[in-house]
Amino acid sequence: ILMVPFQDAGGSSTYARTLIGSSQEVFGRYFKICGVFNTKIQQLILDIIIPVQEVASIDISVALEKSKSFDFFFALQQLFSYLNVLEPFGSIENTFEHLLETRAKALVNKLMELRLSFSELKQSLKFFELIQKSGLERAAFGTMYERDLRKVSLAIIKAVRCQLNSLKNCNKSDPAIKDFAQYAIQLSVTLGLPMQSIDDADSSFMIVSDHSSKFSSYLVNTGIESMSNISILNLISSPDGYDMIEEFHKLFLNALLNKSTKCSILDQRNLDSFLSSGVGNQETVIRDAIMKIFSNILGAIIAEVSSNQWQNYSPHFVSDVLIATSNAYLISLPQNIVALLVELDSLCDKQSRSSFLHNFICNTFVSTAVDTKASCDNIISQLKMLPYILCGVVVGSPRPLSVFGDEIRKEEKILNALEEFVVIRFPIKSVLLPENSVQGKEYMKILKTYCAVLVRCGSVNLLRPLIPTLREGPAHRYYHLIQRTLKSTVQRIRRSSDLQEPIYRNTAIPCNSSEVCVVCEFCIEQILDIYQDLDVKRVLFETLCIPVLQKLSSAEFVAIFCSSFSALKVVQGSIKCMVLQLYEIIQKEVTASLSDEENTSLIFTQACAYRFVETIFENCTLQCIKQDITTAFAGSQSTGKEFTQAICKSAYKMLKSTVIGNNPEAVRILYSSAYRCLALTVAKTQTEEQFFETFL
Repeated sequence: ILMVPFQDAGGSSTYARTLIGSSQEVFGRYFKICGVFNTKIQQLILDIIIPVQEVASIDISVALEKSKSFDFFFALQQLFSYLNVLEPFGSIENTFEHLLETRAKALVNKLMELRLSFSELKQSLKFFELIQKSGLERAAFGTMYERDLRKVSLAIIKAVRCQLNSLKNCNKSDPAIKDFAQYAIQLSVTLGLPMQSIDDADSSFMIVSDHSSKFSSYLVNTGIESMSNISILNLISSPDGYDMIEEFHKLFLNALLNKSTKCSILDQRNLDSFLSSGVGNQETVIRDAIMKIFSNILGAIIAEVSSNQWQNYSPHFVSDVLIATSNAYLISLPQNIVALLVELDSLCDKQSRSSFLHNFICNTFVSTAVDTKASCDNIISQLKMLPYILCGVVVGSPRPLSVFGDEIRKEEKILNALEEFVVIRFPIKSVLLPENSVQGKEYMKILKTYCAVLVRCGSVNLLRPLIPTLREGPAHRYYHLIQRTLKSTVQRIRRSSDLQEPIYRNTAIPCNSSEVCVVCEFCIEQILDIYQDLDVKRVLFETLCIPVLQKLSSAEFVAIFCSSFSALKVVQGSIKCMVLQLYEIIQKEVTASLSDEENTSLIFTQACAYRFVETIFENCTLQCIKQDITTAFAGSQSTGKEFTQAICKSAYKMLKSTVIGNNPEAVRILYSSAYRCLALTVAKTQTEEQFFETFL
């Protein structure tokens, strides 16, 4: 039965050929539904793969040994993977899970008591490999499978050493013996070999391979946990030492990150000697080896801290590293190490973050950004650091605005460097830079990285340097990339749910709308600039400002549009709430005395005001509009209709009037916005047919 899906496709069995052409899911479903995987076949499988003679009814392993063309363990591994496609294996057949756990525990006991013969031990190693590769650890060992696997890995080392020593006339240099010992070591490492001493170590157990003999003596005779930090450094500098550590890097990482070991990198003294040996070493090979190991260490800490916070590590580890490098040596660290340190630092809370590292990254970026001789790769690596030094508004920003908002005003130095960087690196017009030229390819790489960084953190200070690029409009070679970037940034800003507590007019803006306010404030600043290009205003307003506002709840709309504390101002210097400011702009008259720039700017600003009002009616509840919004507009004695009536009259008057405009596109946008606002207002507030007839 197990051989069926692994027969040659040219075999005579039609059934086999059918299954070979099927997917894993098809075969797994068939195998499960047809009832083949019953108790008897489960018992038979376990009799073969687990050498517990007391329960074995027949010795099938002998027959399998004779069938050289069939790899039973490989076939079984494939079968388990087919069944796992459908659902977690343990839920497919509880009986098999129980049988597997019972047999596995019996085998572990025999293994730990050194009661297995050499042939049984060889088959046991195959069983543990099958368990690990098939993902059956939990089924075989229960909820404590990680702890039990560590015990098994240690028991394997002891059992293999014991068996090799007990074999009469055993030639330790025999290739078969070497391969078996090497296989046992590697399997133990995969299962999670613990960092504890192996008692009664026998120096005769040596794995003689290209660069494993010294590792074996460390492992078996002393144990890695008893090695000092100096021993590891000596090992790295020895011939083939780094290759050996590469092969068994998991063991060394565990030892270096284990607080109880003598070589623990978490000990400040060990950290000092380790990093000083790497940073100050004149031997390039040794320095690179130490830095690569340290890179793996940081990667392992980041992976664990990302899921478990700082349960097993001190949040001051980054500061300890900076102390170990005496701060001044930070510039000597490879760029990838610095990037990992910055990423690890970003996982700390605000109080635990290193101000020295932050300042170092800022200064390095500023000097690189304005350096006309900096390479493209160096520029890109520095751009990737921006999410860690700029306050961001998107979910997952390494430096969230909600936490670091009080420091956003300190980013002026970065902003100035970014603007100078754009002047140096971005062409005035993209079409002037040949796409296939060296400069054209570098520009594409830098722009793509810049856009990715904007999406990663959502800093508004990354928007301003893009304005010269936006002025080129659709003619820009990568205009669609920029538009996608803005849309992706908006998507990563979290959508608020309605607050539980009511928000009144005189309350401060809730903190979960601060990200929206920062983005809108930037967009409004550009809209009110009479000298800003219409295309730039339109892209920012339609792609950023309005979509971001639509993420607010009714309560947050009230807080932003009805409060005099709001940071949003469409009338400069006004102390009125946003609703009154919008109405004031709508009521302004476009006169012939205005300059061309003032004329176009006022017309587009009025169009934006109608869109803002439309957004209020679209996203707020009717009760919120009649009570909070209208009260802010007309006062506490309002009837709940004043705001709706005023907007309808203004929009209707606009549609009936002739706007004096120098820019036909701006006039068209104004009429369109007024019409949209009127239509939505009527649809939102009216239920009687006559209002719709009048509107039509």
